[in-house]
Amino acid sequence: MFDGDDSNTIRLLAARFSAHDAELGLDSPEQWTLQVLKICEEAGEAAQALIGARGTNPRKATLDWNRVHDEVADVIITSMVALTRMRPHDAEAYLRRQLGQKATAFLRLPLSPGTVDPLHTATTLTAPDEPSGVAAMLLNDAGQYLLHLRDTTPGIDDPGLFSFIRGGRNPQESCEKAMTRELEEEIRLAVPDLQPYTVIPSRGPDGALRGFIQIFVGTYNGDAHTLPIGEGVLCHWADRQDISRLPMCPWTADVITSHHTPVTADDGLSASASPIREPRS
Repeated sequence: MFDGDDSNTIRLLAARFSAHDAELGLDSPEQWTLQVLKICEEAGEAAQALIGARGTNPRKATLDWNRVHDEVADVIITSMVALTRMRPHDAEAYLRRQLGQKATAFLRLPLSPGTVDPLHTATTLTAPDEPSGVAAMLLNDAGQYLLHLRDTTPGIDDPGLFSFIRGGRNPQESCEKAMTRELEEEIRLAVPDLQPYTVIPSRGPDGALRGFIQIFVGTYNGDAHTLPIGEGVLCHWADRQDISRLPMCPWTADVITSHHTPVTADDGLSASASPIREPRS
């Protein structure tokens, strides 16, 4: 939504605020709550500036529309920082998808006679590229996550870090078929209830966007250590609180953090898993 320098500035602001809140001992939900409240505060200041610009508030009578513009810009910047803090690896892609949905919902509404259709003059909105990779977030009934310790072979992504079972798509292969194939090839596992969960961007060591990864969610209740490993070192069940203590692939840790709904032995995954988050087909 912004150019490269602007996006980097937003990410730096988000990282700085997150680091500050972490030093205060605030967990992610608490940080996000404060950030959303900050949006409300900025929106209130924009409303006060509007009252002053219209001359209906004696205390704000010296303000003008430029002040309103400043406050609206603050709301937008604060909102972008908030979204980046909550979705650090796909904030721009998520916003782009939301914009596309709004365009579909509102730009196609019938117009009054004689009104110029903005679709005839606006830039065509296109969907982001299809995911080039897939990954499986598998949980057991205890709410643990199946992690795969990647080896240190030169040239592989995230060497020596825990991540999900993952891989790339073959030409003309759907994400579902690619995920089923990767699970079979890497750990000889079939997951009947596998379903899309979210899509995240894939970035290189330099931070450049390389594509997108479709994340799937599913259930597995077997012994992680007895799974036959085709690649990597081992598989391991990890509780959510263990994630911060393990050498983790950053985006894997963020996806787990975003998966807030716990899974218990009483209700199982099908009743308590988070809903699908706008997957791309």
